[in-house]
Amino acid sequence: MPLFKKLEEVKKYVAVNASIYLEDIMPFIRRAENLQIRPALGRELYNELHTAYEADADLSEPMKALLEVCQDCLANFAYLLYIPHGATQISASGIQQVQNATNKPATPEQIQRLESSYATTAYRALDDLLEYLEENAKDYPQYDQLESRRYFLHSTRQFAQYVNIGGSRRTYIALQPVMARIEQGLLLEHLGPKLFQELKNWHQATTQETTTEAPDLALLLEKVKPVVAFHTIAKGIVELSLAITETGLHIYSSSSTFALTLTLPADEKRINRLLLQYQGEAEKAEKELTNFLYARIDKYPLFKESGAFVEPQAQQDPNAAGEKFFMA
Repeated sequence: MPLFKKLEEVKKYVAVNASIYLEDIMPFIRRAENLQIRPALGRELYNELHTAYEADADLSEPMKALLEVCQDCLANFAYLLYIPHGATQISASGIQQVQNATNKPATPEQIQRLESSYATTAYRALDDLLEYLEENAKDYPQYDQLESRRYFLHSTRQFAQYVNIGGSRRTYIALQPVMARIEQGLLLEHLGPKLFQELKNWHQATTQETTTEAPDLALLLEKVKPVVAFHTIAKGIVELSLAITETGLHIYSSSSTFALTLTLPADEKRINRLLLQYQGEAEKAEKELTNFLYARIDKYPLFKESGAFVEPQAQQDPNAAGEKFFMA
C-alpha cells in the first residue's frame, strides 16, 4: 500500500471537484511513488516511513512532518500521471473518450493547462522535499546525503542562483549528465584530482551546521559553483534541443514533454547569442577561480602539489628594463 490510504488524504493536496474513488487513481499513486518518492528518500528512509505508515503506528514528529511533505509531492505527481487517462476508457472494443449528457470532455487546451499546473506544482514539491531533508538531516540519520549531494549544485534552486531555468526541476534533471561531465572533466583538471576529491567529500558530508568547520573549502565551493553552472548551461543549450533515438537525430518541437501545442525551438541566432553569453560567463568564472586559488595557494596544498598548479615564472617586462613581474 502506498503512502495514501484514504481519498481524504489526497484531497488535502489536490483539488478533487468531482466524484472519484481512491482505487481510480491508485495505479498512478504507486507509479509516482516508485518514480519520485523512493529515489528522493532512499531505500532505508523510505522503508522506515512506509512501514510505520502501514502499521498505523504513532509517528514521531519528524516522521509526521516528512509524511506530509511526501504526500504533497506524491498527490501532484499521481494526478499528473492520471490526467491523460481520466478522459478515456480502455475496453475490449478499443479506446473511447468518456462523455455523457451532462458532462463533455475538456478541450486539449484545458488539459494542457491542467497538466502544466500539476507538473509545476509536483516538481516544486519535489524540490521542497529534497530541501526539507537536507535542512533537517539530523532528524533522519537514514537519509543518504551522499546521493543527494552528487553534484556541487545539488538542487534546482542552487543552479538557478546562477542561471535562470524558470525554477524547473525537469530542466535541472535534464542538465545533470552535462553537469557530471563538467565536474569530472574540466573542474577535476582545473583543481587537480586530490583537491577535487577533498572538496567533493567535504561537500557530500557537510550540512548547513558544519560549513564553518572548513571555511577554506566553503570559500572554494562558492568559486566552483558558477564555473559548473555556466559551463553546464553553455553546453546544455545545444544538447537539450536535440534527441538521439534509434531513428536518428531530432530537434525537439516543444520544451515540455507534457505540451499539446506546438512550441518551436529557439532560432539559431538566439541560441548563438545565449551560447556566447554563457561561454563568456563561464570563462570569467573560471578565471576568477584560478586567481582565487593562486592568491590563497597556501590554503590549498593539494592544489599546489597537483599537476594543475603551474609555478609562477619571473618574466622580463619588455617595457621596463630591469623590472620583474609574475604571471600565474
